[in-house]
Amino acid sequence: MRFRSALFRTLTPVCLAMACSAPTASDGPALGNANDGTGATSSAVTSTSVTGAISALAGDCPTRSFALEKKTIKTSAATNYGAYKCTQLANGARVTVAGSAQGDVVTATDISFTSTIGTTPTSTPVPAISGNITALSGTCPVRTITVGDKSATTNSATFFDGKGCGDLKVGGLVNIFGTGVVGSTTFVVDKVGSPQ
Repeated sequence: MRFRSALFRTLTPVCLAMACSAPTASDGPALGNANDGTGATSSAVTSTSVTGAISALAGDCPTRSFALEKKTIKTSAATNYGAYKCTQLANGARVTVAGSAQGDVVTATDISFTSTIGTTPTSTPVPAISGNITALSGTCPVRTITVGDKSATTNSATFFDGKGCGDLKVGGLVNIFGTGVVGSTTFVVDKVGSPQ
């Protein structure tokens, strides 16, 4: 008895100090469970790539959303379209979307077009004009660039990748991307690429 009493006196202060009680639901979720505080398990963010035809397109550039292979795709000002533009997204167009996924929602970082639809001319992923500049005229942002027998005129919306508009010189190499028919007044220069 004496030994048991001594043991009880030794353990009691330890339990009091450490709160030796059974865990309850109020003690929080069990270790190893991802919980947002409401009891629901949160979804992890992962990198993904989805290819398919656009449907249910909504919103205005740069923040648009559409359905693709049972996923909801969301774009932003940071989404890269390569030689294309946000405004060229259309229901029925086939695209490949790369981005971060959380559940069924994908935030797009890159969108590449496999095919486009509609009557609006669309950019091509290969340069419409490529080669060394043989003639230059006009003042930025409106400059006419001639490569051999082909010419194209830039505008305020043209993106210059590499050298800036004012840095272009005769003899420099350029890759010109655009929409419409090269050499006609309908051809619109989307991008001028040149090595720095």
